[in-house]
Amino acid sequence: MRNPLVFWGSLALLQFLWLFVGWGFYRYVQLFKPQCKHAWVFMLAAVVIGDMLMWVFNAAMPTLRWRGTMGLLLFTSYAVMFVVAAIAWYSIGKRFMSAKILHTSLLIAMPLSWMAVIAAGLYGAYSPTTVHYQVKLDKPMSEPIKVALVADTHLGKFIGKHHLQALNEILQREQADILLLAGDVMDDLPDDYRTLNMHPYMQQLSAPLGKYVVLGNHDNYRQVQADIVQDLQDAGFTVLRDERVQIGEQLVLIGRRDKVEPRLPAAQLLPQSDMPVVVIDHQPVPEQMQALAHAGADLTVSGHTHGGQIFPMTALIGFFQTYPYGHYHIDNNQLIVTSGLGLWGLPFRLGTRSEVVIIHITGK
Repeated sequence: MRNPLVFWGSLALLQFLWLFVGWGFYRYVQLFKPQCKHAWVFMLAAVVIGDMLMWVFNAAMPTLRWRGTMGLLLFTSYAVMFVVAAIAWYSIGKRFMSAKILHTSLLIAMPLSWMAVIAAGLYGAYSPTTVHYQVKLDKPMSEPIKVALVADTHLGKFIGKHHLQALNEILQREQADILLLAGDVMDDLPDDYRTLNMHPYMQQLSAPLGKYVVLGNHDNYRQVQADIVQDLQDAGFTVLRDERVQIGEQLVLIGRRDKVEPRLPAAQLLPQSDMPVVVIDHQPVPEQMQALAHAGADLTVSGHTHGGQIFPMTALIGFFQTYPYGHYHIDNNQLIVTSGLGLWGLPFRLGTRSEVVIIHITGK
């Protein structure tokens, strides 16, 4: 962190949380080993283990910096919540249960709760669902269009053939007219995409009116945009980088470069058209959404936020993102933000679910 006060304050808070988790584990051990009397041993061990893991992830093994630190912080936050829940359970339960029943219930409930959280997180990450939106535009259309929106696949070690097969099944079942891939296609690099042979699975994705893609911030971090673009084109995608195409007589489709790249202003990119103007913009940045609305966009589709991906971030993301997830109206422009098909960091989703969005667009 650039701010030393924030860094040392966060580190101090972590020490306190690890002390609290160590004390909670000590109290749990006491349920089946009452003679255990040294709480300080558990508390000190929790702090030492936590600090050692932090050092390993951030110094000794920098390749694991983000995933390792995220995993440790996630475990810590859930451990704190579990300890608080156990204290509440004990405080209330001792009024209605015998000590033996209360202790037995805590002994059983704690490991079962951990297993349930892990199972729910894996289910949310690896069982894609379909979410439908109805969008009525104030422009004439000869016939409705069904759009399949996918974002944040992050194809890599954790996301690959399974999700692409699921996406293909959804496209066939829903009979979408067009497929839009709204950025963060690769998990920084296309290496795993190639070595794990995901190309045939990307190639089999199809829609009658075509499949279109923009790049996201993670497709721009490692200076391999040209390689990613080539892989996507080889798979049959039309890559839009501040470009527009007309889809028959139905709509004008515009794909924007991501905000981390130099890109054209919205007013310069969008045409004045009697047909609906649909924009793919990876990050739903408020000022950009306003600019698109003022430039004449009728519908914008985005991803990037993952909907928070993992609780408690799912509850906190509204403090960091103006448009974290769902269907919004911004003047005459409508915005749909998807939580994404893939994930970032940890193979885990809790409070969100891997999804494919189906947008039913009708005209005036």
